[in-house]
Amino acid sequence: MQVIAGKYGGRKLTSIDSKSTRPTLARVKESMFAMIDPFIEGSKVLDLFAGSGALGLEAISRGASEVTFVESNKEAVKIIEKNLARVTETHDIYNMDYIEALKRFESMGKKFDLVLLDPPYASDFAEKSMKLLRKFHLLNKNAIIVYEQESKKCLQNDDNEYIIEKTRAYGTAKVVIFKYIGE
Repeated sequence: MQVIAGKYGGRKLTSIDSKSTRPTLARVKESMFAMIDPFIEGSKVLDLFAGSGALGLEAISRGASEVTFVESNKEAVKIIEKNLARVTETHDIYNMDYIEALKRFESMGKKFDLVLLDPPYASDFAEKSMKLLRKFHLLNKNAIIVYEQESKKCLQNDDNEYIIEKTRAYGTAKVVIFKYIGE
């Protein structure tokens, strides 16, 4: 596993040896970032369910101004810290449940331009996250949300403040790009 492009392109990353996390495949990550590349430069990014931090670090490498990592697994947080050890760009790591993190960000007045959602496939965390991001006013207008899910899963998007921009399937994985059109 490595950073694909940008300032840190080619940098090897440490991954997590755990059944509770699933790294994004290189071809999926490469395609995902090709779809969102125009939105990355100077953006404030939230890497929710960060795992090893590979997606957030890719955003940093491609010019994001600030990345916030959220991961509840303490061992995974140690891996994120290791992968970010020599990164000088602004970043924060929160070792907490995603709901508590989103509540905290509301109280801090944080807002994001780009959200990377890669929750456990068998969960409903993405749907809940998208509702909470809106409820807590954590998204800037026209924010982009990238959601990696199991290809056979169908996300229930009953929220008229998100529109689906793109969908791509890659074997067992599917990437859905949403645009936030609220506020």
